[in-house]
Amino acid sequence: MKYLVLILLFSAVVACQSIDDIKKPKNLIDKEKMADILYDIALLNAGRSYSPVMMQESEIDYKEYVFKKHGIDSLQFAQSNAYYTDNLDKYLAIFTLVEDRIKAEKRKWSDTLVLEKKRRDSIQELERKARDTVNRAERVVKKTLPKTGN
Repeated sequence: MKYLVLILLFSAVVACQSIDDIKKPKNLIDKEKMADILYDIALLNAGRSYSPVMMQESEIDYKEYVFKKHGIDSLQFAQSNAYYTDNLDKYLAIFTLVEDRIKAEKRKWSDTLVLEKKRRDSIQELERKARDTVNRAERVVKKTLPKTGN
């Protein structure tokens, strides 16, 4: 009897739950554009977490900025996002595009930083050598010139 009640209760819960697939919106944002939008949002979120005061002082609604940049509105984004969320394979493909782009940018900036560090190091080395040369020249001059006494 106890198991029968549990089975009936479980059946009632499962039967009452209707999960409909989200229909494809008429103005669906394509995968590449959605990846661009999510990339921009990720960058702005990173900037907001890195420097929240600066983002607050700018008083720019970053999502509205992204929507305007890509020529969409928040409703179109929400509908497209809901559709892609319901279609996990498509959503994962979009996030893979975003992740690949972030990794590529990170590599580019890492390479740039390495080159900049090498450039600064070589400049510092040249400056050090120039100081050494000047110091050496001053010592030679002091040794070769007779001391003038008053």
